[in-house]
Amino acid sequence: MSAFDDLNLLRAFVRIVEAGSISGGARLLNLPQPTLSRHLKTLEGHCGTALLRRDTHQMNLTEAGQRFLTDVRAVLAADRRQ
Repeated sequence: MSAFDDLNLLRAFVRIVEAGSISGGARLLNLPQPTLSRHLKTLEGHCGTALLRRDTHQMNLTEAGQRFLTDVRAVLAADRRQ
């Protein structure tokens, strides 16, 4: 299974990035924050690398995360057109 197989995980990743935090993404998706954290961990496991750098005050995309976000947005856009 690749990281692109579960569109819900991909949407979750985009929401985390758009909200600027896992807790903000969880609010947007109406999901518990630990659930969204697990989704992110699953994606990072599939990718084999960290997608986000997190500390107590901020979150930033890694270089791999930036590339992944671009690819995810393309996949989700193609899915909407179908």
